[in-house]
Amino acid sequence: MGDELFAAATYIAEQLSDGFHNSNLDTGELLRKSGYAEDYIRAYFKKITGKTPGRFLRETRIEHACFMIDLYGGVLNMSEIAEKCGYLDYVYFSKTFKAFKGVSPKTYRDP
Repeated sequence: MGDELFAAATYIAEQLSDGFHNSNLDTGELLRKSGYAEDYIRAYFKKITGKTPGRFLRETRIEHACFMIDLYGGVLNMSEIAEKCGYLDYVYFSKTFKAFKGVSPKTYRDP
């Protein structure tokens, strides 16, 4: 069972990493599809990654947002970058970005 559990958690991590740009990505749905109880697979995921699936997804999105800002900050506006990182609500994106990075996306772009 250990190998199957690890494979399920790895699959969830891969889906979150590959699908972060999808605003409809549902961590709960991924957990349910794992075949394990949601709380059990969530706890195991946190044990091996150090993060809940939700935090893993938010960090992935924000790290990609930083990459996008660094590369395209002069070409794309912040709302476009937010959307490409899975955030349809710019205000929520900005709050989440600031919670992880300590500065707003605009301040990150224009220090």
